[in-house]
Amino acid sequence: MPSVILRTLFVTLGCVLAANANTTPNVILYYADDMGWTDWEMNGGPYGSGYYETPNLNMLAQQGLTFNNAYSASSVCTASRASLLTGQGTARHRMTNIINGGNHPSNLTQPNWVQNLPESRTTLGEVMQDAGYATANIGKWHVGSTATGRAPLQHGFDVSIAPDVSILFQEAGHFAGPDGQWLTPGLNTPGMYPADAYLADVLTDKSIDFIDESIGNVEPFFLQFSQYSPHTPLQAPQDLVDYYTAKPRAGGHTNPKFAAMLHNFDANLGRLLDKLDTEGIRDNTIIIFASDNGGQHFSTANDPLRSWKGSTYEGGIRTPLVVSWTGNEAISQNTTTETLAIGYDLYPTILDLTGVTADPGHEMDGVSLAEAIETGSQDRGPVFFHYPHITHPGHQVEGGAFNSALRDGDYKLIYFYETETWELYDVAADLGETTNLYESEPGIALELGYTLADWLQDVDALMPIDLATGEPVPLPRVVLPNGDFNDDGTYDCLDIDDLVANIAAGQDSLLFDLSGDRLVNRTDLEAWLSQAAGTGSTFLPGDANLDGQVDGQDFLEWNANKFTLTPAWCSGDFNADGVVNGADFILWNTNKFEPPLDIVPEPTFLYLYILLATAVWPNIRIGAKREAKRF
Repeated sequence: MPSVILRTLFVTLGCVLAANANTTPNVILYYADDMGWTDWEMNGGPYGSGYYETPNLNMLAQQGLTFNNAYSASSVCTASRASLLTGQGTARHRMTNIINGGNHPSNLTQPNWVQNLPESRTTLGEVMQDAGYATANIGKWHVGSTATGRAPLQHGFDVSIAPDVSILFQEAGHFAGPDGQWLTPGLNTPGMYPADAYLADVLTDKSIDFIDESIGNVEPFFLQFSQYSPHTPLQAPQDLVDYYTAKPRAGGHTNPKFAAMLHNFDANLGRLLDKLDTEGIRDNTIIIFASDNGGQHFSTANDPLRSWKGSTYEGGIRTPLVVSWTGNEAISQNTTTETLAIGYDLYPTILDLTGVTADPGHEMDGVSLAEAIETGSQDRGPVFFHYPHITHPGHQVEGGAFNSALRDGDYKLIYFYETETWELYDVAADLGETTNLYESEPGIALELGYTLADWLQDVDALMPIDLATGEPVPLPRVVLPNGDFNDDGTYDCLDIDDLVANIAAGQDSLLFDLSGDRLVNRTDLEAWLSQAAGTGSTFLPGDANLDGQVDGQDFLEWNANKFTLTPAWCSGDFNADGVVNGADFILWNTNKFEPPLDIVPEPTFLYLYILLATAVWPNIRIGAKREAKRF
């Protein structure tokens, strides 16, 4: 989570960026519904579609910055949209699933999640409205409804048109149909439109009307334009469907209706850009293009990404993101960045770019991306996902049930609550998440696992419910390291000497944190001995050669190294302080001849020497004995 100082730096940078523009910038957020990472030409990028045609999105990318590692806040729309509006991760705002989401047979069930955006959340619309912006939400809302009193007008938007998602479930879907209307505020007058009127076109008309009104009132505007495209039902103007039906398929993209919807979505972006150019305000308008989640499995192909909408694998959450502001020379154009970004970053980013002040009482998980937008690079830190549900019927996909995840740098870690298992991927090198590195990269897995568990605890995340107990499941269980560090099947000197060396040096490598306290200390030495006992090998302090018996051979090893800086158990450093000294001898003396020998040893010279040493040494090194007691 970003520090207050870091956030202050980003706010300062944002104010500088805003100051470079001549006047207060307008903002358009053009938001797609179920558009995957590869569902556009990607300005000719290596993973861009060879079937879908998106020339206006390409032009926007040429006039801005494309984030190659951008994510929606969730794999489902309601959760992502709530994060966009609040700047919070799904676990914090608790709108973790689609409204009225489903539930299915499992050993777990979903918690009671928030289904309408609470008034207590300070939305992006409210902050922009308070700063003097004319604000509009045109299109899909899906974090409440007119009926529940949680519509855009109650959350900072002056204008609200077509917010209710039920619009897609009327008989004609994306078309007005015989009634000439859509059953949602702003479009629900019978006979208002011809039967073949297409929703995305009508919403674009409304957006242009809002821009005209704002220009007339000499107000900066914030337009959140959330198209219902390319969400099902798959419908588009017939001429476009015919065009893509005749066009050769490419790269796994084969659905002409979906392609036609994307073509129309792109064309309507072009209409917006033309309007801005015509009015002479393109250079003073920030345009952000994003999507609420990955592509649907029955609409498109997300290759090379794994899985689809509803999944925490890359296909469900990696999404396109472009930011363009042509009138600000500090903003990059026709460039890409590998900086991590997530949907809840857009709230603080918009505030920084416009110089609008955040509500100090509203806690956000998002980080402003202003640094990346200006310089092309930024260490954003980890991004988090939380889905304590299972996808509803018809959308059940791989990786779509009861999980939490994070990505930090090149690595992504996922925890599945049903099976209590972890998966770790290097998604920079393995886009398809084909190779689980959890066992081969235990240090990375431990670090990310602790980070994920800490975040879930910090935000008081809702957890899946165990059907057997009726109680929430525990936080993700971080699997502690195995004391067989070199993985040779035995607990031996190589393992314990590595551990002692790390303890003595004060190295807090999580690979040696056997006790789970996130420190490497003598507690881990005790844990190693306990683990070894679990494998049938009982070792006591003083057993230098790890033969299961504290005896004269161990004394000789201690004696050969006494008073040397030798941080190795098998050389006599039994208390792991880096020195072989009297404290270690006392540990040997305390446990000598344990376990008891079956026969009494012959009184050899060596035996008599040991007896003499054990009688004399404690009187010489009293201080060392006290140190050993602390161990």
